[in-house]
Amino acid sequence: MFENLNQHYPFNNNFKHNVKTIGLVTVGFILIVLYFQPFGINFLKASFYGYFVLILGLLSALILSFHSIILPELFSTFFKEKQWTIKKEIAYNLWIAVELAGIFIAASAISNVIGFPHLSLGRTGALALLPIILLNFINYNIFLRNKVSRALGDGLTWFQEEKEKKSKEKEEKRFFFRVLAENQKDFFEGNIQSLLAVKSASNYVEFYYLDGFELKKKLLRITLTSVARALGKYNQIKKCHRSWLVNLDHVEHLHKQGQAFSLMVGKMDSFVPIARNHVPWFKKFFENRKF
Repeated sequence: MFENLNQHYPFNNNFKHNVKTIGLVTVGFILIVLYFQPFGINFLKASFYGYFVLILGLLSALILSFHSIILPELFSTFFKEKQWTIKKEIAYNLWIAVELAGIFIAASAISNVIGFPHLSLGRTGALALLPIILLNFINYNIFLRNKVSRALGDGLTWFQEEKEKKSKEKEEKRFFFRVLAENQKDFFEGNIQSLLAVKSASNYVEFYYLDGFELKKKLLRITLTSVARALGKYNQIKKCHRSWLVNLDHVEHLHKQGQAFSLMVGKMDSFVPIARNHVPWFKKFFENRKF
């Protein structure tokens, strides 16, 4: 239980917030006492009680301003928000309550000396608790409201992050491919965006792909026709030769040497040949890319 007293408690050192809070406490104190007339206060018997309550309200405002605005400014090291705890908050409120009670009692004693109606010491001291109760009620209400706002903000952030995460996973899944070998055991899988090209090598194919920034190869026993069929849903995969498939997203340059055309693809260290019947399509592809 006592360990909880060392938990962090938000000490609000915002000038505008404190001025507004003290104003609300003062007005609330005066209105509550005038309306409910506790502890024998009766304005029908003595109109001085009304002025007495106004004086107590102003004294409350001065004391709370001193403790909430002036002292935190003078001793900013002690009143650091990050170092403020529940234990400090309780002690500080008790200190303010004692001061208010003392001043209220002194004000009651002075009214007695000069012959005006007054309250007993006990009732006056009890009345001094009202500003502290109102102050803590307002501060705690604001604290809860801010906490709820932060919780809602965190919830919305989490929801947005989860939404983006699922969207990303969905996007990654959309570009994920898997090609099974003829034995239905071996396979090659990955993101279509990392695939550069596929080359037929007799009864095998070689997958050229990027692992980070590194070019790698994967050999799989399967025909190029089967690979083309497996990757048919991806528009960026294009057959350029009877032995080659290329990923158009990684095609960088159309190379001509004599009557032969070839492609420069990504980080591959050699050109990918283009069959004669595919040359017109790739010429048009590069012409459209320029625009």
